[in-house]
Amino acid sequence: MLDRQVLNHQDNPLPDAVVYLANTRTRAVKSYIIGADGAYHFPELSPNIDYEVYAQFKGQRARPKP
Repeated sequence: MLDRQVLNHQDNPLPDAVVYLANTRTRAVKSYIIGADGAYHFPELSPNIDYEVYAQFKGQRARPKP
C-alpha cells in the first residue's frame, strides 16, 4: 500500500489536488482526489510492478516519482 501526502513548498496540504499512479509497463493509470489533509493511498499494489506517482494541482503537474 502507498500512503503519502501532497504538500506545497511550505509543507501545507494541497486539498483537491489529484494524484496519479501509473503502471510503468502497461501505462494503466489510477487517480485519487486529495482531501483536506493532503493524504492519499493506493491499496493492494503489487510489489512486482514498477509505478510512477505524480500530482496535479490547479494546472501544475509535479515531476513523476518512481
